[in-house]
Amino acid sequence: MNLNNNFNLDIKKKITIRVLTSLVLFFLIIYFFAFPLIKKIKTQKEDIIAKKIELEDRMSKDKNIIGLNEQIKKIEPELLELDKIFININRELDFITLLESVAINNNVEQRLNIVPGQIKDDDIYQTQPLTIEANGEFKNIIQYIADLEALTYYITINSINISEISKLGKDDENKNNFVKLTINALTYWK
Repeated sequence: MNLNNNFNLDIKKKITIRVLTSLVLFFLIIYFFAFPLIKKIKTQKEDIIAKKIELEDRMSKDKNIIGLNEQIKKIEPELLELDKIFININRELDFITLLESVAINNNVEQRLNIVPGQIKDDDIYQTQPLTIEANGEFKNIIQYIADLEALTYYITINSINISEISKLGKDDENKNNFVKLTINALTYWK
């Protein structure tokens, strides 16, 4: 057998074989190396985009947290003021003493009726009914009401009644100046 005869092809056939072989090699390289590489690049690109979105979300959340902290710092003094409107459950005596001092300062006789633990609204505070009965001169009662209004505690007045009372043994011009005040209200305890 003569191998030289098989490989002695004319130039056109050699070029054609070389071109076809080159094309086959080229397509094999593309199929086995380029396509997987392109696929890998696409998945890495998607991962990079996902991480970029995640990072932007974190940055946005951090900005929101910083903004919320700034708002809390601005609101915090107001929250402390808001806490002052509630009566501390462990400091009932201070509240009663305060009401007594208001009555003494206005020269008014006062009787308090606080019914503890009547209504529970939620875990934040509870409301307790309060009845105040006060006797005194009309001008003193009016000042007493104004001083009660000026207290930092929040008190919801349900009803207020002022009626005339007569004082025996007083002269006629002071007789009509004495009044009885009855206030039914709700107090808020924390």
